[in-house]
Amino acid sequence: MGYINGYPKPNPWVRIRKDIASRRRSRVVAVVGYVGLDAPTVMPLRAGDSLVCDASPTAIKSRLTSAQALLEYDKRGVAIYSLEGLHAKVICSQSFAWVGSTNASKNSRDNLIEASLRVSGNQARSVFDWACQQTVEDRALSRDDIRDLKGIPLDPIRRQPRRESSATNREIPSGLRQIVFYEVGPASKREERIAAKSREAAKATARAKELSSALGYLVWDGPIKAEAGGWIIQISNGHVLRPALVVRVAREGQDRTLWLSYVKTPKRPTVAVLRKVVGEVAPDFGEYALSGATKVSKVLQLFGVR
Repeated sequence: MGYINGYPKPNPWVRIRKDIASRRRSRVVAVVGYVGLDAPTVMPLRAGDSLVCDASPTAIKSRLTSAQALLEYDKRGVAIYSLEGLHAKVICSQSFAWVGSTNASKNSRDNLIEASLRVSGNQARSVFDWACQQTVEDRALSRDDIRDLKGIPLDPIRRQPRRESSATNREIPSGLRQIVFYEVGPASKREERIAAKSREAAKATARAKELSSALGYLVWDGPIKAEAGGWIIQISNGHVLRPALVVRVAREGQDRTLWLSYVKTPKRPTVAVLRKVVGEVAPDFGEYALSGATKVSKVLQLFGVR
C-alpha cells in the first residue's frame, strides 16, 4: 500500500530522507530532473547508488542542476547519469519508491509545496526496474565530464520569486481588510472554468505590480467583500498557511475570482496564536473579515510582515 505525504506537515523530504539514510536499505536509484547545490544533504545518496538527472549544459548554466553537487556525489561513489529534458522525480530501491514533485534541492525541501507518493512491494520493484533502465552507459558522466561541467559560466543568481519577497516589508494601507478562510478544498470543474476567463488578465496585473505571475485563485461567492491589495490567510488541516495578497478580483455574475500571490514570510503562527490576536471567531474560523490597519498589522506581525 502506498500513502500520500505532503506539505505542510511533514514535508515529503522528511520521510524520503529517512528512507535514504537507513543503514539497512539496498541500492537507491534517484531519477530526479534537477539537482541543486544542497542536494547531497537533502538527498544523501551513498556509494553504490545511482543518480539520473538533467546535467545538460543548459541546465548547468541556468543553475537548475549544480555541477558541484554532482562532483560531491561522484566523490561519494554515486554513479551519475545525464538525461537532457528529464522531468521525472523518482527515488527508489527494491523495497520502496517515492514518486512525486520533488527535485533534489533545498528550495524543494524548505520553500515549496510538494506532494509525493510512497509505494512498496511489487509496485516499488516495478518502479525500481524502470529507474534502472534509465542508467544506460551512454548517459554516464565521468569525473572529468563533471569537471568540464563545472567550467560552464553560470547565469546570474535569480532573486527569489517576487511574489514571495516583495510583500514582506510592505506598508499596511489604512482600512486594509484581512480575510481568514478555513479548509479551502480543491477547485471544482465549474470554478476552474470561471477562473480560466480571467487568468491572463490576472497574470498581466501581477507583472505590472512586480509580483510573480504564478498565481493561485479562489472563486468566492460569499457575502464578505474582498478587494485587490487585501490579504488572505488560509487554514488547512489545523495549520496556518502562507498569507497571500489579492492581486486582482474578477467578477463573473455572482461569483468573484480572487487571484492570489502567496508571500514567503520568516515565520508562521499556530492556529492557537492566531486566534489570540484575531479574537472571538467561530471554532473553524469560517469566513472572517478583519478590518483596520492596526488589527491587520498585528496579525501580519505574527508572520514577520511589518
